Amino acid sequence: MRRTTSHLHLERRTSAFYWRRRIPKLFSENASNPFFVFSLQTHVVREADGLSHEMEHDAC
Repeated sequence: MRRTTSHLHLERRTSAFYWRRRIPKLFSENASNPFFVFSLQTHVVREADGLSHEMEHDAC
């Protein structure tokens, strides 16, 4: 049986996974893109999930 996990803030693009997080409205009023978007430079789901988890804890 396959284990399902939710990959919040992960976005799969053609070459790699990206970490994506919305900027709070207070700071995004003058921004052209209301998101922080960073390439995780991996196409492996397990690696991307681990990196995303690290970024979540570093952001707090």
